[in-house]
Amino acid sequence: MIQERFIDEAVIALDQKGEHIEQSLMDNQDDFIIYLNEEIFKVFTEEETQLLLFLVTVIHHAYFTQFGEIEPIDMDAFNANDDNNWKLRESFKNWNQAKDAFFEQTNQEDALAFVEDMLAEDGDDKIVVSDAVQEIIFITAKSFIDTLTAKA
Repeated sequence: MIQERFIDEAVIALDQKGEHIEQSLMDNQDDFIIYLNEEIFKVFTEEETQLLLFLVTVIHHAYFTQFGEIEPIDMDAFNANDDNNWKLRESFKNWNQAKDAFFEQTNQEDALAFVEDMLAEDGDDKIVVSDAVQEIIFITAKSFIDTLTAKA
C-alpha cells in the first residue's frame, strides 16, 4: 500500500523539484501521458488537466519513493481497470455511494483519500471542478493507482 507519509513527501518534493519529478512521470509513463491527451481530456480546462497531472505525478513519485523502480504501466491493464471502475460507478445512482464502494474495494486507501481530498479541498487556491469532471479525475486516478500498484 502506498503510505500517506510517502504521499506527503511527494507533495513536498513536487513543490521543490517539480519539473524533475514531472519529467520522471512523462519519461516512465509515456503511454499513459498519451492516453491523458486523448479526446476525453481535451474538454478539461487547463486547471483541471493540471490537477489530474498533479495527482498522478504525486502518486507516481510516492510509489517510486516507497517501492523503488517503476515499470511503465500496462495500458491494457489500465483500460481493464478503468472499465471496471466505470462499471462500478454506473452501478450506483449516487456518486457518494460509488466513492464508498471504491474505498471498500481498494487496499490503497491513503492514495485514494489523497485524490478525494484534493478534489474536495476548500480554500482560496481551490480549483473549481464540476461534479462530472471530479468523477472522471477520481476514476482515472483510481485506475492509475490500481494499475501501478497491482504488483506491489
